[in-house]
Amino acid sequence: MKTFFDFLEEEGTELDERVDSLMTRIKRAKALRKNRAKIKMGQKRARKKIKIDKKTLMKRAKKAARSKLAKKRLKGAKLSDLGLGQKIALSKYLDKKSGKIEKIAKRLVKGIRKKELEKKRSELNYDIDGIVYKVNNFELQGRLGNLSSVPRWAIAHKFSAEKGFSIINDIEIQVGRTGALTPVAKLKPVTVGGVVVSNATLHNEDEIKRKDIRIGDTVCIQRAGDVIPNVVFVEKNKRPKNSKEFNFPLKCPSCGSKVKKEYNQQTKKFDVVARCTSEGYECNKIAIEKIKHFISKDALNIDGLGKRVVEKFWELNFVRFPHDIFKLNYKKIEELDGFGYQSANNLKSAINKSKEITLEKFIFSLGIRHIGQENAKILANYFLDIKSFSKIFDKKNREKIINGLIDLDGVGETQIKSIQNFFSNSSNIKAVSELIKVLKITDFKLKKDGKFLETTFMLTGGLSRMSRSEAKNIIEENGGKILGTPSKKLDYLIVGDSKPTTKKIEQAKNNGVSILSEKAWYDMLDS
Repeated sequence: MKTFFDFLEEEGTELDERVDSLMTRIKRAKALRKNRAKIKMGQKRARKKIKIDKKTLMKRAKKAARSKLAKKRLKGAKLSDLGLGQKIALSKYLDKKSGKIEKIAKRLVKGIRKKELEKKRSELNYDIDGIVYKVNNFELQGRLGNLSSVPRWAIAHKFSAEKGFSIINDIEIQVGRTGALTPVAKLKPVTVGGVVVSNATLHNEDEIKRKDIRIGDTVCIQRAGDVIPNVVFVEKNKRPKNSKEFNFPLKCPSCGSKVKKEYNQQTKKFDVVARCTSEGYECNKIAIEKIKHFISKDALNIDGLGKRVVEKFWELNFVRFPHDIFKLNYKKIEELDGFGYQSANNLKSAINKSKEITLEKFIFSLGIRHIGQENAKILANYFLDIKSFSKIFDKKNREKIINGLIDLDGVGETQIKSIQNFFSNSSNIKAVSELIKVLKITDFKLKKDGKFLETTFMLTGGLSRMSRSEAKNIIEENGGKILGTPSKKLDYLIVGDSKPTTKKIEQAKNNGVSILSEKAWYDMLDS
């Protein structure tokens, strides 16, 4: 019979080494179990501190509901002004309305729970800005899935923000990457929630008019989500006598281009955000924000090249376009404050490393308005390589390519219009062309196997056994493609049992597309 040590020797490793390795792993596992116990105990204590008994919560909700109904009954009169007989009559009336009180209480529970949790916030040994509620089942979490930035199986409950008061010294207009003009209040520094606040967003022109915000006003400040400072209201009784209404600029403060609000065809209203009409790098503020986006974490992700460094390089005229990053003079960078030989050399290495990039990341890095990571992936799947993508530069090809994008699922009219506007600008085309010269852009990797290879699908209506996003993932994992409209390129239209679109079914029939029921598709999947 073999001993444990015989087995170790047969594995071909020195006995002492194997035993040491095993003992190390055992010690590590023990330490981990010990820490896990501490973590669980900490979590248990935290839950205990913020736990609110359901019966107590409902009792308080009923009390609040009863008070609400009483106020409605009194029609402005005070309870203290009632005689004994009137109080008894009111009490009898409320007793009869127990069913209605129950319904009102159920609606009030959420708000009361929120208030109670906020009261207990100060009792904790650590700072929190809210609570996250999660689906307590890993299988269900997997089925629900995630959006591009947030999970579908969790929701955040934010506490009310702490407030403070300050004076607006000035209102500055900032220009973002997409040309959006954002007014920012320059405040007399004030401490809000343990943080010194000197700037607060005013969101847009309509918000300034609605709250009647002026330079010199005393305003209430809060940090939304304990992070972003904004103006809650104006103390108009403290307003200076010589104050004037703030006039939003009609021209971009950076490049002087006309400012306009876009008309939304769906809402039949103008957008609240005013934008600079410059689409390319002609506007300095837009240009610098585009470069910041280009080097961001989800794009090229260059170590050592952050937003502040980009701003510094812009001031020194080192960069004006994204491709200038790959032509930097590192000898000059060495001489800058905060840099040196080693820092400059590290930056050079990081920039050279970032030159190899996937097609989807490259498309995202361009900073095209309305084109996020998911849209960039869809577009990369459509173009497949940079050669096909670069055909959009030519005006003759552009219209044909734009028309082809209509069939893509996940790319709507808004995105298509944005792509068209972006590549109608000569400075954008120049910038992208130069980037293609210096970057190694890898092709989009298509699935080369799977039962749905080179087969196109489209879904309409809800599915009974899985979500539509799950179905789309299954199709793509098996080499298939998802289309947005029933064209001649479509092979199968999957019709779910719940509220399918009749128009799509008719279009599919007219184009000779095979129509599958939900059951038929499952049979295809299992075959």
